Amino acid sequence: QKDRQQYDEVWTEICKAQSEYLERLRTLASDLDYLNENNARQFNRLRGVPLAWVVESDRTLMTSATTGETGSVEQQSVDPEIVSVEATSTEASKGLTTDESEHRGSVASVNGQDCLVENGDDSPTLPATHKTTPPGPKRKLRTMLSTRLQGSKYGAKKARGSTANHVDFSSKVTSLDQLCAQATGLDPILRSKIQDWALASNGYFKRATKDNKPDWILWKEARATPEGMASIRWARLKTVGRAIEKLMRSYREDVSRLLDVCRQSIMFESVKDIHDCLQTIMEDPEVEIVRIKNRLDPNYNSFESAGYRDLALNLRIGNHQSAKLGLDTHVCEVQLLLIEVSKIKNDSGHKRYIQFRNLRGQ
Repeated sequence: QKDRQQYDEVWTEICKAQSEYLERLRTLASDLDYLNENNARQFNRLRGVPLAWVVESDRTLMTSATTGETGSVEQQSVDPEIVSVEATSTEASKGLTTDESEHRGSVASVNGQDCLVENGDDSPTLPATHKTTPPGPKRKLRTMLSTRLQGSKYGAKKARGSTANHVDFSSKVTSLDQLCAQATGLDPILRSKIQDWALASNGYFKRATKDNKPDWILWKEARATPEGMASIRWARLKTVGRAIEKLMRSYREDVSRLLDVCRQSIMFESVKDIHDCLQTIMEDPEVEIVRIKNRLDPNYNSFESAGYRDLALNLRIGNHQSAKLGLDTHVCEVQLLLIEVSKIKNDSGHKRYIQFRNLRGQ
């Protein structure tokens, strides 16, 4: 109750001093209202999809086919917006043996035509003869999601290069071991991303001090020295024990609903900076947001969070690094919160919140 009273007092002051940017933040976050809660799950990666990523800025995919004995290369333009990365089995579609398939790579569909993706190569190669592949139910689902995505202001910017093209929405992750392994691999990739976002929006990170008192440092200053970077206290992965608690108490043992095994936080001095950071994340071509919880909305009822307020994003990171490791479909969490709120959410305050959460069976 004491913590909640402190949260409410801080929130009252924020509303008085920063009401304009609270409204701007609410308006910006509303661009994500189209997101479907049912799609905020951990899904498996489509089988056969190459461990590669198409750069968002590439307007033209350069595909090559060898012609004649001279080895000349013919360039063909393919529209990335209609590239289907729904891959088919190499052995089934081409009749290749296992050794041949390992040597030649996998088969993907580009503009409705089969194309060969060489192992270790990011770009698909169109064969001499094209084979039309009828759209299956998974492809229809991705087309529907893409259409919905393009219907929003935010979605119009994310139509190309979406990680949804790599997700098998019919296959949820069911193994906690698999989820934890993916989170471990994605953690350094997420850290790299939040450093970029913090640099662009005056973000702070929590750092360790000699007297163990909570302290925060501006990332622009921390990155200037090795000592500053080494002092940052990055968020740890969710423990297996806590993950099992959440599965049993809240998720009915549905592993796919665990979206915060890999998570990080960025702190800010003002709502304006949170707004700028959210805008930066939304415009990042390597990010696909799957869920948003705007607890900084004045209409939000903070009773369930014991007065605590932040803006939480669940997202996928799709780039060459995550795709190469097969982690571009894993959903992680990023929390954006004010330093004044973070001061209350210190180690002892968080322990009291855990007790409150345990009493509620969450």
